[in-house]
Amino acid sequence: MSSKTRLASWLTALLVGGPMTISTYAQTTAVAKSTIVDHAANGSVVTVTDKAMIVRVKRDKDLNVAITPNTEKIGNISDGKYVTVHYRNEKGQHVATSIQQSAGPGSSAFPKPKNNSPTEH
Repeated sequence: MSSKTRLASWLTALLVGGPMTISTYAQTTAVAKSTIVDHAANGSVVTVTDKAMIVRVKRDKDLNVAITPNTEKIGNISDGKYVTVHYRNEKGQHVATSIQQSAGPGSSAFPKPKNNSPTEH
């Protein structure tokens, strides 16, 4: 094979393979960014400040989450309230992305109907 033929083959491989490498890198980077996992937990607020919150998720287990200016707060978030917390793990810390007041365990989203049955006299 002459040097011109080898050079042409090498350039063709570079032109064909180069864009594939770049697009593969872009796809891998996009996938890596989208693999951030959002977790959710339900429980009652033990204590809350502007920067942190402790939620009792089980009888003997508390969840500590950091609150940032970007944390979305929906409802009355205060001590004793039942909440749903969405959070991400960032640098070894749970960081709340949203906190929403929710119905506690055993409560229903729908009120119980009143008993309207006729009574006997």
